[in-house]
Amino acid sequence: MEQNEKILELLQTMYSEMKDGFARVDSEMKEGFARVDSEMKDGFARVDSRIDKLQLSIEHDLTPKIEALFDGYTQTTEQLQNIDDKVDKLQKTVNEISIKTLVLDNSLIDLKLRRVT
Repeated sequence: MEQNEKILELLQTMYSEMKDGFARVDSEMKEGFARVDSEMKDGFARVDSRIDKLQLSIEHDLTPKIEALFDGYTQTTEQLQNIDDKVDKLQKTVNEISIKTLVLDNSLIDLKLRRVT
């Protein structure tokens, strides 16, 4: 029986030591998870802060600049259209003058031919 008692005592000691070991591991894991959780929360807070700053920068700095660029683009497009219209008008006038000049040249040639005959 003595041997059984020694085995039982050894098992009880091992159980107690393992129980204490598991308690330490559990405690360390909880501390580690708490630390990781805290670091993640801090990290997310920093990311949120940076996102807020970027959003403000976009709203207050970039958006007005983009709107100004778009307005400039629109004005430039309108001016180019006006210039194109004027060039088309001038081309039409030049064509009309060319035709009139040809008609007058032909009339002069006819007059000269009539004089000669």
